[in-house]
Amino acid sequence: MNPTTVRPTWSVGEHGLSGTRDGTTAALDPACPADGLTVGPFAGSACRLLAVELGAAPALIDHWVRGDDVVAVYEPADARRLRTTAMWRWLESGVAAPAGTAAWLVVVSAQTALLDSDPRITVDSRIPGNCVRWAASTADPPRWRVGADPVANAALVRGPDQRSVLIAVHPADRRSFTVGIAPDRVTVRCGLFSSRVEKGVLLRGRVLAAVGPTAGDDAWASRLLDHLDAEPPPLTA
Repeated sequence: MNPTTVRPTWSVGEHGLSGTRDGTTAALDPACPADGLTVGPFAGSACRLLAVELGAAPALIDHWVRGDDVVAVYEPADARRLRTTAMWRWLESGVAAPAGTAAWLVVVSAQTALLDSDPRITVDSRIPGNCVRWAASTADPPRWRVGADPVANAALVRGPDQRSVLIAVHPADRRSFTVGIAPDRVTVRCGLFSSRVEKGVLLRGRVLAAVGPTAGDDAWASRLLDHLDAEPPPLTA
């Protein structure tokens, strides 16, 4: 790693963890995975990214900070008996994340103590704005299109303050990808784990979020999609 790179400093506060890099601040409460990362400043509106929905209120049984990563382990209180680990990683500026952007990756892992269970988990992001373009990572290069695309795995939302937000699920991990557009807010839902899970099987899925300037957003977003596509299979990383 370049020794001059400024790494985010996660600090413990009253309501969880917070960190700042290149003028972008992110906050995360590991006890509330469904709130995700609160990212700002963003024209006074909350931008919540990479929220992990685990069904019935999960019990946080452990969490820790390791470098750029915040890792949390959950035992949901429902019949699925699905133990889940979420790792939110702040990607390194200028390497994975192009200059002028801030980017995060959540890696969600799930396994069950039952012989057979339903592993479906959704990663949500709620973004100020209403202008959306779609892309599929399988395009070369990714082609940003106006209008819903049934095979899309990425959305680029133009919000206030001349800033855009990218949300993308790894194409190998995508179960579903839906975008809801309201007058002042966009909700992106990335569904993971389409098959049922058996005891002893570990599933992992990856979703990326990034904030950057609206000017040239198709270029930096495409670069991040390339980075996501190049991620090694999660069970061998």
